Amino acid sequence: MTEEERIALCQKLDKELNDFIDGLEKKRYTEGWPEDRWEEEMDKHPFFMKSTPEDGELSPLAEGLAKLKYDPEENTPLELATNYKEDGNFNFKHKNYRLAIIGYTEGIKVRCDNAEINASLYNNRAAAHFHLKNYRSALYDSEKALSFNPGHEKSRLRAAKSALQISRFDTCIEHCQQLLEQKSSDKELSELMADAKKKKMVVARDERKKKKVEAKRSEQKDLVVKAVIQRGIKISKCEDEDDIDLSKLEPTLPGAQESIVHLENGILKWPVLFLYPEYQTSDFVKACPEDVPLIRQLEQLFPAPWDEAKTYNVRSINVYYEGSDKMPHVVDPKKNLGELLVAKYYELKAGTPAFFVMVRGSRAESRFIECYLYQEDVQVTSRKAEKYACLYSNRAAEHWNLRNFKQALYDSEKALLLNPEDDETRLRAAKSALEAAKYDASIEHCRKLIQKNCTDIELFELLAIAKMRKKEAKTDESSELIVKAVLERGIKISKCKNKNDIDISKLEPTLPGARDSMVYLENGVLKWPILFLYPEYETSDFLTGCPENVPLIYQLEKLFPAPWDRGNKYCSANIKVYYEGCDKMPHIVDPRRSLGELLVSTYYELKAGTPMFFVMVRGSWVESMFLDCYL
Repeated sequence: MTEEERIALCQKLDKELNDFIDGLEKKRYTEGWPEDRWEEEMDKHPFFMKSTPEDGELSPLAEGLAKLKYDPEENTPLELATNYKEDGNFNFKHKNYRLAIIGYTEGIKVRCDNAEINASLYNNRAAAHFHLKNYRSALYDSEKALSFNPGHEKSRLRAAKSALQISRFDTCIEHCQQLLEQKSSDKELSELMADAKKKKMVVARDERKKKKVEAKRSEQKDLVVKAVIQRGIKISKCEDEDDIDLSKLEPTLPGAQESIVHLENGILKWPVLFLYPEYQTSDFVKACPEDVPLIRQLEQLFPAPWDEAKTYNVRSINVYYEGSDKMPHVVDPKKNLGELLVAKYYELKAGTPAFFVMVRGSRAESRFIECYLYQEDVQVTSRKAEKYACLYSNRAAEHWNLRNFKQALYDSEKALLLNPEDDETRLRAAKSALEAAKYDASIEHCRKLIQKNCTDIELFELLAIAKMRKKEAKTDESSELIVKAVLERGIKISKCKNKNDIDISKLEPTLPGARDSMVYLENGVLKWPILFLYPEYETSDFLTGCPENVPLIYQLEKLFPAPWDRGNKYCSANIKVYYEGCDKMPHIVDPRRSLGELLVSTYYELKAGTPMFFVMVRGSWVESMFLDCYL
């Protein structure tokens, strides 16, 4: 074909193409991105998207590309591991270390057979962990990388640095030695190994010091226990000397653990709790020497800020303790503390000697000893059975008046053993048994009385009530209901590792004289005793029957203004309330929340069966000192 023919053919083809195009149907292109949504469409395109869609769904194109890169069916294990490694490297380069770790981890999961790529994945992941200060993980991954490639210097150096950070000094020294065999003149390695050796020596020295201190402390504890045993001090719930250890001497009051009895120059120094039933308050004194008269401690406390009438002084008071025989015993405050602790009936409870202080001859003293009325007479009066029966019966009557129904039943039945024909005492036993929920005993006493007097309508009514209550009574005891309610609310109890350890004894207040104020259930609501402690004045308030569904602030408003608060600083708007948590740290609470909400706080732990709170003026020096003690 000649040049002219070729040119003519091209022109002909061009003309035919133009004719074909001109003959096509004229219509607008509709498959492109609309003008009002082109940015949104661009963000969906895998080449232009900046982030994953919020709904997590990728476009078909993006899914296809991802499948090409990450699908095991489309890639070999080596290709997959390499792809994940590249993703990790990209994120590492941009300091997205957590995303880098995810990429390297996915590559490791592939388990390819290439040792070099595996060593690289573990090494790179170790580097990401090191930047995040996850030194244990960095050490693990570095040593894993070395298992694939023992000559990987970067992995060994990072292993040495990571081991140093987590105090694995021997491991650090070992890696440094292996590196120095190849680079004996490397200054950084020499300094790293020297640092590890130095820190190892420091840790060893500190460990020796710690063991020495612990040994000395243990020796001191043994000396304290030995001194207590030598003095013959009786400890509650310790049947013999082998049961006594320092844990039995630890105070259970919050914040008082540091005030445990200690030995100083051969003298025991005790924490002492003075309770004032008349004002429902107390004083806690630390480190009282056993060779100092009790009256010297009381002289430091009087005049008390809460005693407006100034009736409390060392010449006008009587001091009592509750003995192992459950009786009050008056003491001579002129005696040394050590002499009082070895008294015949004295028994140490909760690691803290406790004494009741009342004005001599006051109504408070009378009420205090009323429940023990006639007890001494029962022990020293005539041996005749009738006289003993009369004394038991009289004491039962006093307990009945004080609504101590169980004790009234006990004394009534004691009297009936000595004088079975005393109908008045038997009637009181029947009524006391009914009030104490001892329905079988009540029914038995009623029947014996009816045998003698079958015309007394009151006896038949009492018998019917006892039978009805027995029928309607639930199988569970009230104590079981209380424990169940506490468990349902999720309240943590001190020294109870799990729910099976919790019983009613763990909820009994250990404060002397507070046993009758234990938590109880009323119409489905737990009602608690509460102890408010005021560190500024070293005093406290003890409340009973506080409902769990009532804000704590309402209880505090009942107490303010306080008689001991001379400056009237303590009011609901000017205070802060704290509790000591199970982490041994103070935690501030919002008193506008209900008591029940506070008891289920994250760190709250119930101790001694009594919710306890520290109350201080906001921003005061006392609050600062209180918080500094924990820092």
